[in-house]
Amino acid sequence: MTDGDAEYFGMQMADTWMIAPSPSRYLASYNRAQAHPNPDGTFTFVLAPRDPGIANWVDSAGLHEGWLFFRWQGLPAGTEIGAGMVRDFAVLAVEKLASTALPAVSPSGRRSELIRRVLEWDLRATGSEQAPNGCQNDKVQETDDAQ
Repeated sequence: MTDGDAEYFGMQMADTWMIAPSPSRYLASYNRAQAHPNPDGTFTFVLAPRDPGIANWVDSAGLHEGWLFFRWQGLPAGTEIGAGMVRDFAVLAVEKLASTALPAVSPSGRRSELIRRVLEWDLRATGSEQAPNGCQNDKVQETDDAQ
């Protein structure tokens, strides 16, 4: 999918009642800053019940039904809005995911990603501009209390 050069671009997974999984337990959403782009600038997301070990994994949080929402805000004037923004949707076997351009993510890398999300969520919830403990210089420091 493309971000359409929007000022904001994001995606979210939710259950059939449109309730999103807990952001402190599941990687069920991404924005442009959190997602890894493909070499051509588009984005590929992988919805799966178990971590496939690649970037942009959307955790289904144990759900077998639900919705994927995509949001573009602040699109440039004249942008053609429609199906062209989502280029392809495919169901692939896990072993075929290696054919994507997405980088591998180790279990410790995934833990760091989730910790980072929790810290970012805390920043939003508190309105603080100061990074919480364990989050410095755009990197997560894993500590016993942050795990």
